[in-house]
Amino acid sequence: MTKGSEFSKTSCKYIKKQVVKMSQNVVAVAIAALSLLNYSVAGQSALASAGQPVAPPNDATNSYGIGMAVQGNRWTMGASLDYSYVGGGDISFQGIKGNSDAQSFNANVAAEIPVNDKWFVPVGIGSRNLFLGTVANAPIPDQINTLGFNAGVGYRFNDQWTFAGSVGPRFYRLDGVDGDDVGVGGMFRATYKWKPNLTLAFGIGFEPDSQVPVLPAAGLRWDIRTNLTLNLMWPRPALIYRVDNQFEVFVAGGGNFTVFRTDQNLGDKIGQPAFDHALGTYRDFHIGAGAEYRLVRGLSIGVEGGYSLGREIDYTRIDQTLSFGSSPYFQIGLKYRF
Repeated sequence: MTKGSEFSKTSCKYIKKQVVKMSQNVVAVAIAALSLLNYSVAGQSALASAGQPVAPPNDATNSYGIGMAVQGNRWTMGASLDYSYVGGGDISFQGIKGNSDAQSFNANVAAEIPVNDKWFVPVGIGSRNLFLGTVANAPIPDQINTLGFNAGVGYRFNDQWTFAGSVGPRFYRLDGVDGDDVGVGGMFRATYKWKPNLTLAFGIGFEPDSQVPVLPAAGLRWDIRTNLTLNLMWPRPALIYRVDNQFEVFVAGGGNFTVFRTDQNLGDKIGQPAFDHALGTYRDFHIGAGAEYRLVRGLSIGVEGGYSLGREIDYTRIDQTLSFGSSPYFQIGLKYRF
């Protein structure tokens, strides 16, 4: 093989790698943009649909499908628990060989508290807990535990427009917390109920320590038919078909996303001190299908499965990225609205 052909082959591999990386980042930004406004839309329209899950603000709780909505001077509240398992995927980091799986357990509670017919206060708390398979010499934490809070203010201008903003602290780890382990995040959002079956959302979210610190967003929720809904919002963009008042099936996206800090000695363990107490962003996109069944009024159970794509840990501040190969996932969760 000539030097020219070797150079061309190397160049092609490099270009291909950069294209794949760029595509992953574009998908990350696009999905995050849809995620920011889910709660605003859900709060106005989803509770009216039989069996529909409602999702709270992603900025507050790193939520995974719970919710509530103020109705006049009444307020409702939601809570959720979910567990997921992602099969082992080959890692890509500095030529190191290995395979790493992941488990997650997440819990969330959120509410909107009415002040009067126009004003309300959104609040929320959420915990995300990840347990990762470690690989020798790779900067993979064995667990990631984060906690987020939010509170804000909202205003219902009329029957069509609603505006809200919220902000709160983010704890990037839960043991030995110091000043560097606490961040902040929030968002400002507006929703427009264009038609009884179609709601649009707009806004901007911010979290200075994340891979994308400031992000504009837009999305929609469309009740195509009485039993068919297209929800282009996070944490579960989905096409949902309601079989009856208790049972529904869906195809959906989702995943796990959180900002965290590593242990003080993670880097020392692998001979790379730069990873000690390093700031990272964990992201894992899910595409799958599943079903949800209402056990009793307000309480439902859901299961789903599919593939995990673009799973990655991005250590933005030290310009290091660890990628995991695609692999199947399974998830089960409970939601309760009251």
